[in-house]
Amino acid sequence: MTSQEAFDNFKKSVYKKTGIDLNQYKEKQMRRRLNSLLRKRGFEKYGDYWNAIRKDQQLTNKGVYPQDRVKGVRPDFIDKYFTKDGNSYQIHKKIRECVTFEKQNMLEDKFGHNFDLILCRNVMIYFTEEAKSELYKKFYNALKKGGILFVGSTEQIFDARKLGFKSISTFFYQK
Repeated sequence: MTSQEAFDNFKKSVYKKTGIDLNQYKEKQMRRRLNSLLRKRGFEKYGDYWNAIRKDQQLTNKGVYPQDRVKGVRPDFIDKYFTKDGNSYQIHKKIRECVTFEKQNMLEDKFGHNFDLILCRNVMIYFTEEAKSELYKKFYNALKKGGILFVGSTEQIFDARKLGFKSISTFFYQK
């Protein structure tokens, strides 16, 4: 199987499992990011990486994290909020009950309404210009009057007025 075929199969697997169409993203950036993650996590093939993602997601949804995933968490937080189980840590039940895991496809799903603030950093760079335009409209509609959208430095909105936003500072836009 060629590298392109493996990448295409990976995209199909993601779509089948999540409904997220990776063809809406800029392929060059998406591929570079995925290849970096593969190497960083010790994988050589997209298929192997996909299987690991699925397994990791199942554990994450149960609040179970491998030791390397909690290495940046303060030790007092580990002691207070986690239970060690072999080489893994599980978040205490009272904390898990406060969290809801949902699949959210930014391009397809509806957003909530009346948000005071939306933070969107380091996401938009992966989308096509058409997809970005649609997302900015969705963000605008999700904000309450006077609400703020904050984007990262690579995601500056150049046609903010056309979308209905008022630029109030670098990377900050108000409805």
